Amino acid sequence: MRKPNLIQIKATMVLKISLDQASAKIRTGGPVDEKADHSLDVWAGHVPVKRQYLPPITDELIDDGREVSPSVQKLLNQS
Repeated sequence: MRKPNLIQIKATMVLKISLDQASAKIRTGGPVDEKADHSLDVWAGHVPVKRQYLPPITDELIDDGREVSPSVQKLLNQS
């Protein structure tokens, strides 16, 4: 594995953020609202998210017929 060069290191920033509170909601399925909430004039629902890998694109500067690496092939086969 190649180590990053000086330009890449200078262009990289790492942030440390202290949080007093955090909140997340993770579950499957639609909203579970109170019956009284159904008549409110607001939208309710959920937005599905799909993670999908698209076909790899070889760097045009090294397009000399090299095969896509086994690790990338494995990643594509998992999706």
